[in-house]
Formats: sequence, structure tokens, C-alpha cells
Amino acid sequence: MTTVPKPFTIAHYIEDELLRAPLIWDQLLDAVLDQTLKNKRTSKAHAFRNADDDLPRLLHENWPYMAVAYLDSLKAQAKRAFPSATARPPKTDPQRGSGKNQVLELVDLDSIALDVELSRVIQAIKDGAEHELRDLQAFLAAVVGDADIEDDHNPLHPAAHGRALRAAAQVMRAPLQQQVGFVRIGASPFAALLRQTYAAACARLEEAGIVPASHRCIVMPDGKRHLQILPDVAYVPDLHRIRDAMPRSARSALSRER
Repeated sequence: MTTVPKPFTIAHYIEDELLRAPLIWDQLLDAVLDQTLKNKRTSKAHAFRNADDDLPRLLHENWPYMAVAYLDSLKAQAKRAFPSATARPPKTDPQRGSGKNQVLELVDLDSIALDVELSRVIQAIKDGAEHELRDLQAFLAAVVGDADIEDDHNPLHPAAHGRALRAAAQVMRAPLQQQVGFVRIGASPFAALLRQTYAAACARLEEAGIVPASHRCIVMPDGKRHLQILPDVAYVPDLHRIRDAMPRSARSALSRER
């Protein structure tokens, strides 16, 4: 029987992953700086070299602020995805919040290029961590007790990390060209880091005793689940019922194979 340890909840998962997020960000800095140096050596375009020359200095100067923006964005998105799994919201000044929203709106109007890079980052993460994401979704479906394996079970999915990366780029005190350059250069190493992060999360969930909800076969707390094709029919899944539900031709073929 598939069981989920009672002490472990989606709140524990979110808290654990947010505690590890600063490590991802520190590793990303080293990866971006290395990639910037490689680009400077291989590029023959003088304008491109001049644009990249300033990027390491800007990253060192702005990295602490960018780290805060990255983490704050992840926390806010996790809170929106699972409100009951996060801590109570901090007290904010209404006037200060409204001013911040106005600033973000103005920035968004001038950052269409960042939106383009954001979509590329998200797709790079999905492509690079396809298998890890599938496994993680199965684990998290078991954590939340859902019989369906859906993308929204993961509060820190690729789009969430991509938006957090974009938020970090926007607080960098630099021209838009440098912000876009940072996101473009960081896309590949960021996707590689998140692939490792998702794989490590699956390993930790497995160590916690969680059985993934593979093939849509979670056993619900009352020992029953609902057939998706017929939502009003409850049944206890077993081999005999599955065999009886098969078409007669399929049962005959199965008997011949035996």
C-alpha cells in the first residue's frame, strides 16, 4: 500500500527547497562569470566584448541585491501556489507596496527583451530536466495526496525559477542590455543547476519514505479512489477488478499469452 508519512507535508518541501536556494544562486554566479570569460575569448565582435566587459563588475556589485530579489520571488510564488503551506505574510506598508508596483509596471514596459529571454530560460529548464521534473511531480503528487500527477503540484517549477531569475536581473543597477545579457548567459548553467536540484529533491523525498504516485495509482486514505472516466464510481483497485473491466477480446488475448 502506498503511504505518505504524516509528518511530511508540502510545507516541509517548500521550506527545505527555499533553504537550499541560496546555494543555487551562489553557484550561478561562478557559472556566469566563467561563461562570460569564455565569450570574451571566442567572440570577435568588438561591441560584444565591450558589453561583456562590464558584466562581471556589475554582477559583483549587485549580486547581494539580486540574491534577495531571487529568493523573495520564489517565496512569493510558493505562497501563491500553496497559501496554507507558507508562513503568515509579513506586515507591509500599503503606500510602499503601491509605489513598488508602479515601479515594476514601468520596468515591464521597457523590458520586452527580458520576457523573451525568460521564455527561453523556462524552456531550457524543461528540456534539460525533463525526466527529473517528471519524477518530482510524481513524488509531490503523493505528498499532497492527489491521484493525478499535475504540474501545479510543484510550487517551485521551472517557470517559478525563471521568473525569479528575471526579478533578480531587473534589480541589477545596469542598462537593460546588461540585464538581458545576464539572463541570456545564465540560461544554460541555470538549467543545469536546476536539473541537479530537482534530482536531489527526488532523492530526499525518497529517503523520507514517500512513494511516488506513478501511473495514477495512489491509494487514498480511506482505501478507495475514484475512476477518472466515471467520477461517481468508487472502487478498490485490484487485479481481479482490472481484469474484469477489460474488453473480452483483451482478456482472450491475455489468456492466450499465458
